[in-house]
Formats: sequence, C-alpha cells, structure tokens
Amino acid sequence: MRLATRPLVLASLLSLALGAACGTNPSSHDDAGDNDAGNGDAGSSSDGGNDAGGDGGGSSGAGNGDGGSGDAGAGDGGSCALTSYTGTPDFITPGAVTATLLDASGAPIAGANVSVTGINLSYPGTTASDGSVTLDVPAGLDRPAFRFGDGLSYAELLVPIPGANTAVGTVHTVALPATGAAMSAGGSASSGPATLTFAANADIEIDTLDDSTASQQQFRAAELPVALADIDSSVGIERVIGLGPLGTTVCPPATLSVSNALNWAAGTQVDVYILGTDVGQLGAGYGKWAQISSGQVSADGTVIETGSAGLPVLMTLGLKRH
Repeated sequence: MRLATRPLVLASLLSLALGAACGTNPSSHDDAGDNDAGNGDAGSSSDGGNDAGGDGGGSSGAGNGDGGSGDAGAGDGGSCALTSYTGTPDFITPGAVTATLLDASGAPIAGANVSVTGINLSYPGTTASDGSVTLDVPAGLDRPAFRFGDGLSYAELLVPIPGANTAVGTVHTVALPATGAAMSAGGSASSGPATLTFAANADIEIDTLDDSTASQQQFRAAELPVALADIDSSVGIERVIGLGPLGTTVCPPATLSVSNALNWAAGTQVDVYILGTDVGQLGAGYGKWAQISSGQVSADGTVIETGSAGLPVLMTLGLKRH
C-alpha cells in the first residue's frame, strides 16, 4: 500500500519540510492547461489515497490543478522553495485502461501496484503474472495518467491517459537496488549512477509514513534506458534515472553527481529535470517534466555535476544537454 497515500501525504510533507527548513514558501507557476467539465464518481472514498493496491473504488485526492509544462524549474541558487504548479482542470473518463509492465530486461513485473490516477481520484490495481493489468475507471479524472513503480523497488513513472478506453501498451521501469546508502548531513550517498553530497547543515526530510525503516530510507538510484522510457519526446530527455526514497527533500539542496555514461564532451552544459508524479504538483506539474537544476560535464569527462542549485527533492530524474 506504499503508493496509496504517497501523493497527498508527499505534497503536504514537501511543503511543510521545505518551509520549516528554509523559511521559504513554494513559489507559484501557472501552467494553463486544457479545460473540460467533469465530476468525480459518487462511489469513491475520500481517504486521501491515490495509488496502489486495494479495491476497485476510486480514492479522493486533493491537489492543485495544472496542465503542466516541461520547462519550468524551481531553484534560484541555494533556495529550497519548490515551484507550485497550478492550471486549468481537464477531466477525462478513462473507462477501460490496459497496460503491460516490464522491467528493463523485458521480464514481466508481477504483483506490482499500479493505478490510473488524476489530480482528484485514483483507481488502483495489481499486475498479473505476465505483467498485464486492466483497470476500469468510470469516473471523471482530472488529467489522468497510468502510474507505476513505487520508488523503493522500482523507479516511479507515468503515462498520461489521453481519452477513453486507452490501451497504454507495454511500459517499462527499472529495478532499484535492493540496498542503498544512508543519507546524512555532511556526508555523501552513492547508488547506481548517482551520488548525492550533502552540506554540513543539510536538513534531510524523508516521508517516514511510507519509508518507515532504516533500509527504506536509504538512497537508491538506477538508470532506465531512454529507449524503453515512454516519455514526452518533445522535452528532449536523453537519460532517465529513478531515485528513492521518493519525495525526500534536502535543504540546502544536495550536489548531484552522475556518471557520464553517454560520453558527453567535457564542459557540456546539462539540464536536470524531475518528472511530476506527485498530484500535489510541487516541483513539476503532474505528468510533466520540469527543470529543477543544471550542471556540466567535469573537466576529465567522467561525471556530470550540478552547480549551486543542486537537487532539493528526490524524484525520477531526466537529463539532457542544454
């Protein structure tokens, strides 16, 4: 049930943690989206759940509406405030949504908690032994998306649902390491292709409701080949890296170092994006990519390092040359 409470709880924790740690309020970004009237399902519950296992009923999710674009970033040097995205609702009744979930090797992921989630409601399900799932969504959802991955075992991603009775097709995620690295002020944590370095006065806030054990609170990272990632190609993302624990905030932001796996030239400027999988829409509009930081390839060409803006929140990353 990790994903059932994550979106709403995460939105509150992000806002509270960042405000308390840095004395700042999230800045606002109005990303006007399409509008369309719609209503929630009278049979849905208002338990704040937004994803993962449970019955077929929808759960209510509060959150700001946002059409979201992939071009806005939070971060103004050392600021910890995340951009708060708003916009015009766009309601769709998804009906029957089908998908098949595979890992990066092409093997089916059985028993995975997935959902069709909008800003207002979520309909959860579980994948079968072959990775397939069918979700029946009779209610109007505000900007619905098929969400998968929990940020602990697998990277979290989503695919927007454009209309009724959508066959999402085959989607992929990548397994995160079974064990990670502890995060602490003044230290560093490395996993897979990524390393985070924390300031001596860093305040690291982890969602302990979902990540309650020391093991779950360790930093994890793994890269999904971009050819397997079903993402918006218009943004130009060239690398996709899943991070966990999801929603962890860091103030001042952590310095991010990523291996230069694609052998970009030394000095190449790199834009760092996060994927908006949170219906609270702090840092990125729901279902959209937003720039969160920037960096460049090191002089020896081995790594990509962020500048002073760093990484204020752990969410699925996208990298692209500037």
